[in-house]
Amino acid sequence: MPNENGGLSRFILKETSNLAPELAAKFPEIKSFTAEGIDDPTAIAKISIGTDGFHAVVFSGNEKTLLS
Repeated sequence: MPNENGGLSRFILKETSNLAPELAAKFPEIKSFTAEGIDDPTAIAKISIGTDGFHAVVFSGNEKTLLS
């Protein structure tokens, strides 16, 4: 993922749906993920992808919070 320094940071990504199973089946294009930082182990990202695009927020103990 992009970082605040204009570079890239590596993460391990896991799907973590916020939707009830019925809604997830009805709207398969909406996905949510949690990511754990590899390069910065204090970093956690929350990511969503849907009909309105890609959205992410990255929290870190070492860097500023990044919104995308």
